[in-house]
Amino acid sequence: MVSGSVDESIRQTEAGVGFSFPTDYIRFARESGGSGTAGWFGEMYLMLFPIGDLAVLHRVHNDAEHMPGFVAFGSDGGGELFGFDFRASPPLIVMVGNVSSGWSDAIVQATSFDEFMDKRRRGEPFDFSTE
Repeated sequence: MVSGSVDESIRQTEAGVGFSFPTDYIRFARESGGSGTAGWFGEMYLMLFPIGDLAVLHRVHNDAEHMPGFVAFGSDGGGELFGFDFRASPPLIVMVGNVSSGWSDAIVQATSFDEFMDKRRRGEPFDFSTE
């Protein structure tokens, strides 16, 4: 995917979810060609969804109604989703279950996408604590 089409996908996705992504995530989307990535980071598996899929997932999961301000960008390949909490500025990175009952289930993972990915590169586990 060429940069122009990645930038167009970013714009379309932002319009579809109703939020503007932080610059560190946009940089990742551009560097990955918009295709996302998947792999093991230490003992943790992480899938980062293609940028073009985010608006569809947002709509299918009905996040605008169920968890206003949440936009998923990835998964652990099992029962957890990772996404932005746009209720905060800048948005936090949170983990929620695929069958979450709402914001009360969200667990903050990082204060930025870069911090989230730095933790993965160091092989740090996801934070499952509820406190």
